[in-house]
Amino acid sequence: MTQTTSFALRIAPELKQAAKALTGPHFYEWETGEDGVRRTVGSSPTSINDAFAYLIRHGLQPVLAILQAEKADVDLTYEAFAEAMEFLLANPSKDATDLSIYPEGGHTREIVANYREEPPSADDTDATVRHFVSSEFSLLQRQRIGLAAAIGAVQRAIEKPKAEREERHREFEKAQARRARQKAVIDGLKSGA
Repeated sequence: MTQTTSFALRIAPELKQAAKALTGPHFYEWETGEDGVRRTVGSSPTSINDAFAYLIRHGLQPVLAILQAEKADVDLTYEAFAEAMEFLLANPSKDATDLSIYPEGGHTREIVANYREEPPSADDTDATVRHFVSSEFSLLQRQRIGLAAAIGAVQRAIEKPKAEREERHREFEKAQARRARQKAVIDGLKSGA
């Protein structure tokens, strides 16, 4: 326990924040197989220790790319559910299970159609579809917020060391210039003496 604690105390605060932010949203790593089918090959860490291991295994830049790709996917789905929510709120008398109310070829229509294709039950009613759309919309809002926070935390973890390196480089250049001036003064004194 002591080793874990002392190890955690030595980690940069930006990395701790990035690891903590990774435990919030749920996201997947995707891989497209030779057959062209997209499959998940991993999912988000559930604890801070898992998040540190995830960051070590993948690195900050690849994790940022994974998060940004997942956020893009979530944004597309969110927009479709937002469209469905907008429609259902504006038209409470319309039957949400009727696909003809959604634009042909639209993402919203595809989502509702996929939901309807899942194991149909006797209680697959208008209210069930409305509940599904509203609960998924709510979940997607929380996921977008979590992903945005995680992306921001990982970006800060990437930028902080870069800024520190640049600051150290500026300090090094100042020291080099100071040494050059001192050497010039010493050389001037030697040649004048």
